[in-house]
Amino acid sequence: MSNFDNGAPNNPYSWIMGGYDITPCRNKRPVLANWQNRTISLEQWEKHYSGFQIGLKLKGLVDFDIDNHFIKRFIEKYLGSSGAAYGRKSNPLSHYLFEEELESKQFVMPKELESHFKDFPHGACLCEIRSGNGHQSIVPSSEINNEAVEWNNFSGIKKYNGDLQLDIGKIALSAALTILYPIEGARDFYCSAIAGVLTKHTNWSKSEIDEFVYFISVAAGDEESNKRMSKGSTSKEKSFGMPKLAEIIGCSIKTISELFSWVGVNDSGANFKELRVYETEPKYWQLKYKDSWITIMESSMLLSYTKISILILENCYEVA
Repeated sequence: MSNFDNGAPNNPYSWIMGGYDITPCRNKRPVLANWQNRTISLEQWEKHYSGFQIGLKLKGLVDFDIDNHFIKRFIEKYLGSSGAAYGRKSNPLSHYLFEEELESKQFVMPKELESHFKDFPHGACLCEIRSGNGHQSIVPSSEINNEAVEWNNFSGIKKYNGDLQLDIGKIALSAALTILYPIEGARDFYCSAIAGVLTKHTNWSKSEIDEFVYFISVAAGDEESNKRMSKGSTSKEKSFGMPKLAEIIGCSIKTISELFSWVGVNDSGANFKELRVYETEPKYWQLKYKDSWITIMESSMLLSYTKISILILENCYEVA
């Protein structure tokens, strides 16, 4: 990293004169009560807050905050150009700023998969979208743990050219699936199942799916990644999906569905969470749909989507 003379904000004066709203922080936390609604003038900052960390308020801005190094393997693949990126020497290019506002979201590995992420410095958290009122980011000309926060590049905080939410979701899902990549034995089935989910549940083109799977296999260090290059184009992938992924990883389908929700996949099958059988006279079943238990008196009903749909409509007042 290096210092810039191209207009990059590098002190409270340049942040405030650039039209940005900043708040004083210690240990990455704002020190002022009701800081979201308090604007600090340059005179106030120089008089009272010299030496504090600079917290850039993120109203109208997005900070793409990277916590896991696997995320960085996919930045160049999916993230469009950013004119403002910064970090620390121990973790460069860990923040990307955009002039946009999204719903804040943490991309966290589900608890069922905790054995795969327990050794990472930030645990289960892969990355985060931080945006809007109530969020701030510690920006250059601050220090964190005696380490300077510095620009990696700056040509202005700009609007994103594309779908930022989806592109960050692709990066997060790619990183998660790389962490979960099988060591051996089931790699081809694993890649086929990823392609199957995306084929069934998204409108991605075959080439997009091909690239997505291939990039994961390369990032995972698969020596036969060239064999995973056409998973979105082969017809057999349609027979695989979330159940196969759950089987290979050793988790529930609900957990797989949660991961793929990051790219907008909504698997309705994940709404069916549990099935109980009661060996009474007469024998009956209870199916958990979302948070409601539905009683079923005939086994034949379990085999009929139409009959189950009617029961859901009658008991939950919604169309399955």
